[in-house]
Amino acid sequence: MNLKNYLLFKYYQLLWRLARRYLAKWKPLIIGINGSVGKTSCRMIIDDVLQANLWDQLSIYTSPKNFNGELGMSLSIFKIEEWTPSVSGMVSVLKTIISQFKSSAGKPYDILILEYGIDRPREMEFLCSICKPHISVLTKLDAVHSLQFWDAEAIATEELKLQKNTLLKCYINTSDSHGMALAESLQTKISYYSTTSELITQNSKLITSTDYTIYHNDHSEPKLTAPICSQSTLHVGGITMDFATDCIGQIHHDYVALAYDITETIRKQYNLPSLKMKTALSLHLQAGRMSIFEGIHDSIIIDSTYNSSPLSVRKVIEESLMVKKQLFSDRPTLYILGEMRELWDSETQHHLELADYILSKLVTGDKVILLWQAMKNTFERMAESDKRQATNNLYHYLNWSEVAVKTKEILATSHKTQVTMGWWSLKLEAWSSHPYFIIAKGSQNTIFLEEVVKSLLAHPEDNVKLTRQGSFWEGKKQIS
Repeated sequence: MNLKNYLLFKYYQLLWRLARRYLAKWKPLIIGINGSVGKTSCRMIIDDVLQANLWDQLSIYTSPKNFNGELGMSLSIFKIEEWTPSVSGMVSVLKTIISQFKSSAGKPYDILILEYGIDRPREMEFLCSICKPHISVLTKLDAVHSLQFWDAEAIATEELKLQKNTLLKCYINTSDSHGMALAESLQTKISYYSTTSELITQNSKLITSTDYTIYHNDHSEPKLTAPICSQSTLHVGGITMDFATDCIGQIHHDYVALAYDITETIRKQYNLPSLKMKTALSLHLQAGRMSIFEGIHDSIIIDSTYNSSPLSVRKVIEESLMVKKQLFSDRPTLYILGEMRELWDSETQHHLELADYILSKLVTGDKVILLWQAMKNTFERMAESDKRQATNNLYHYLNWSEVAVKTKEILATSHKTQVTMGWWSLKLEAWSSHPYFIIAKGSQNTIFLEEVVKSLLAHPEDNVKLTRQGSFWEGKKQIS
């Protein structure tokens, strides 16, 4: 270990010790979220639901940032929401922590929601040494972050240490085979939730959502302001309730059902009076996670460019195509997909399997643009399966700017035109084809697929709603 890494380790070690002392002092109830995919969306939705229903009785906090892992957990515990990886940034964090220990402001929170993210062996073990959660939620395990692990079983073994260290209650996703296998041996209480639209009649206590639909907002519910909303029936502990929100994705409704059950668990833990749950909420998901934007040439963009994995890319495509089927069925789909990262030895296989999956979804008029090196495997498999598709509707690039240029070229073929002749105007307005329904999904860092989305926005002010924006990221993107 060189001197720089040694000093950095010592700094992190100091933060961990301070974080343990801080939690020991205030003793909050801790909710821990883990899994390969969906952690941040699940965490933010749990926070939204708890805030909406318990705000006047308990203080609840989760970081608005995507902080997890060894450093991120410490920052979240101290409610530090800005971090600059520099000496001055490190000093600033320590000053903030010291001031919090000296503060007489009182308890910082009653409930703390943390994301337990790992990417190497024994990291979950270490995170649990900082704080064991009272309530844990397992989303779903996937092959992502496998760079430091030898196989999927090794990832599962490390991830599930969180459930083994849970103090009060575990929530297990029935669609995760590893979690279900572990459930039999857990000593804590267990509740099961589903993200696969299982028949509720199979288990009356299953936490899930059914009857999911998407609709154009008629503004009958003042809390919901987005142009497209969704609704479902939530099933929570044998009770059903109608629910509406201004974000899309049935999995988000499943997480809302889960959050309501957690709310009830907390209510009982604190001996609070019965609650009348909110039936409509505006959910605050982080950027690059199933956001909807209006694009140039009347296109519709589903932006899920924060990250990608074998499981999440399929889920986003399925959820997006459901939106298209219900609201934009006459439009062709333009898939803009960046490669999936951190798959190690299984990288080639997963990208070949993705090719077969995409081919199964394509219909007449659809186009596919693939970005970065590993996507060459996907491109070649698709081209081999359908040479005509490869010639006219399939493209592969190594730079996001090339993707942006090609996408604009494709969209330009679907805009309205007006022909003017002489002193009189012959108004000829017609679609050369229907405007596109765009699905953008890709991994983070060096790919920067969000910049493609930025170039396609009909309203430039929507830039601030994209992931990886600001001076720090602008500098990284210029270097790359």
